[in-house]
Amino acid sequence: MSRNSTVFRFLWCLTLAAMLVGACGSSVLAADAVPGPEAVGGIEVLAPYEKEIEGSSVDAIRLDASAAQPTISCKSAFVVDMDSGKVIYDYNGSKAIYPASTTKIMTAYLCLKYGDLNAYVTVQPGILSDVIPDDTTLGLVTGERIQVRSLLLSMMLISSCDSANVIAQHVSGSIAKFAALMNREAKALGCTGTHFACTHGLPNTSHYTTARDMAIIARAAMSYPVFRQIVGSRYMDIPATNVHRTRRLENINMFMPFSGSAYAYPYATGIKTGTTTAAGYCLVSSAEKDGVRLLAAVYGSSSMANRYNSSRNLYEWAFANYHPEEDSFPFRDVPKDSWYYDSVKAAYEAKIVYGTSATTFSPMNTVTRGQLVTLLYRIAGCPAATEKAPFLDLTQNWYLDAVNWAWKNNVVYGTSATTFAPGEDITRQDLTTILYRYAGSPRVTGSALAGFSDAGAVSGYARDAVEWAVENRIMLGSNHQIKPKDTATRAEACALLMRYRNYLRK
Repeated sequence: MSRNSTVFRFLWCLTLAAMLVGACGSSVLAADAVPGPEAVGGIEVLAPYEKEIEGSSVDAIRLDASAAQPTISCKSAFVVDMDSGKVIYDYNGSKAIYPASTTKIMTAYLCLKYGDLNAYVTVQPGILSDVIPDDTTLGLVTGERIQVRSLLLSMMLISSCDSANVIAQHVSGSIAKFAALMNREAKALGCTGTHFACTHGLPNTSHYTTARDMAIIARAAMSYPVFRQIVGSRYMDIPATNVHRTRRLENINMFMPFSGSAYAYPYATGIKTGTTTAAGYCLVSSAEKDGVRLLAAVYGSSSMANRYNSSRNLYEWAFANYHPEEDSFPFRDVPKDSWYYDSVKAAYEAKIVYGTSATTFSPMNTVTRGQLVTLLYRIAGCPAATEKAPFLDLTQNWYLDAVNWAWKNNVVYGTSATTFAPGEDITRQDLTTILYRYAGSPRVTGSALAGFSDAGAVSGYARDAVEWAVENRIMLGSNHQIKPKDTATRAEACALLMRYRNYLRK
């Protein structure tokens, strides 16, 4: 089957599914394979949500009709709702700008996504060649052995450029390879005007972005609790290395309420400043007031005062005039800060999944074979099941038509010639295999699993499916593992299916 025909079929089926309000089956859910929470350096780290910024202008959201425009002094500015992604303010948001040290937000995001905060790295010769003594640094030297967590803290708290390069060494092996990863990930997040050439944002004509794109990147980084903790801290200590003693690093962001500066904003919660002659004074920041969480990107101010005052004015204006609509999402056990919130919410709003009760989703419950097949059947629009499957253990009516349909269309097979095992929990590789068959078994390159230490644990029957899912960012790994034989959860199933939908839309 061609990809175009698969896309057409899937989108057509989604349209039908959106019209179904529980027309077939009971509370069955969706589908994805994302890793669950992991502890990094004693702090919980969750996989980030990857949701596009919604809208393109102030008109995209609800504002008081009489709201005057905020007073700002900068080349570009962009404000979004941190939770929904809705655009609240856009002034030259798609105009190319130099990001200066706000680049380190992307470096931090990739460190959290692909690095190991508990690991130790040795500074290699040449990795600091583009960092000069006048730049902000941690004072790293060749041969110094330091924990990755210390590199991340120093990069975000004191803006150390040398730490950014050593993070690149840890994640990708070289700055060039890391820059290529930065550009791939920026594109995957939905950035459209960005090209990274370095890890830290020091002057480089090939290194540019937009206020909109940096808002997208910052929002993704802020989905990590450890990132929020770092950028919201007054100071943090890093342990001694073989070269330096234990050090206390104080946050240089004067917008933070604890800074004691005249520029401090009482509702600020992060994130990162940036300043170069070419970029001007820049600030990507976050703030929360009365439960509303906003993110603002201000670029190209002519002074430090203008940078901070423009950010403050944007927040004061937004908090006074922006009124997010009441969230109709009913599940109290799906926190907004969770890695699976956006996926579960999207699947629920598309009428693909339902809760286990009116207010609970049970995201960590496992997914059974009967539930997954019913989900795919629902997406397909509940077509007539014209043939009966040969399985003798189909005892529940809610999945009977779904299994018959899936068997007839070669989407699923039995565990034996006469058994389907509808109540059996499904693994991550099995979930991916079923979705792969549903997609028409696309061709794979066969190299996507090379970076995962447990790639050998993937069963032979699931190899192509997992390769395809990883290659197309439908299944994500964590700490260089994909855990193919772990039992899939309802949250993972939702995330996989929503990424699959995004994959088809590209």
